[in-house]
Amino acid sequence: MNKNRDHVAVHTDRSTYWGLIVPSDAKTCEEQTCEMIDICEQFFQTFDEFLTPTEVEFHIPCFPLGHELPASISDDTKFKTAQKTLRNSNGISFEDVLSATDIEDCPARWLPRITINGTRALIELEDGPVLADRTNHTVEYKKKQSVGQEPTRDPIELVLLHGPNSWVSSSDSEFATSIIVRTLSDIWFEDSKIGQENARNLAAFLERIDKTLPVANIDRSMDWQPVEQLEAIY
Repeated sequence: MNKNRDHVAVHTDRSTYWGLIVPSDAKTCEEQTCEMIDICEQFFQTFDEFLTPTEVEFHIPCFPLGHELPASISDDTKFKTAQKTLRNSNGISFEDVLSATDIEDCPARWLPRITINGTRALIELEDGPVLADRTNHTVEYKKKQSVGQEPTRDPIELVLLHGPNSWVSSSDSEFATSIIVRTLSDIWFEDSKIGQENARNLAAFLERIDKTLPVANIDRSMDWQPVEQLEAIY
């Protein structure tokens, strides 16, 4: 096997992500849910051929009408929580997610997090482009060594997360939604032709998010290389 040549190396023991921060104007739970759904729709439009969601998870606590933010899962006024998990190897559309957010007898929905922990990504390898996920064209690595098995996670994971605006930005909004793009492979950071091609594709995806949504700030984190590696991509 040739790492990041004939397969994508997935490092589940590393943490790398971009967090694109969108200020939030929501004051109530239902306003936040409508805002999150709107962001989700625009986010799905940025995937193009680069990404296909295959697993989406979220929960929706239900509150009385007009319940104000900040909300809490342990709030005594919450009267139920709907747990949703969508799986489809052929792909999950925004319409699938939208339909799943329709909860009966739920006056005020609160949707603070949408996790897309199943994706299929278009990645360049030595013999050409492949659609890579945890069961196709990937091998798990730990401590830089192959463990000789399929990984338990995909090369890219995505999260939409609403919470207090703790980032320094031009926005003075109390809350914000973070669009988190987490990469679990080093194929985008290799100093090679394959690495450069994949870095361009990833950068184009991040740019589409930045241009499609009103992003006010970008947070970057990498625990195995200098953060400048992320800045060099986007």
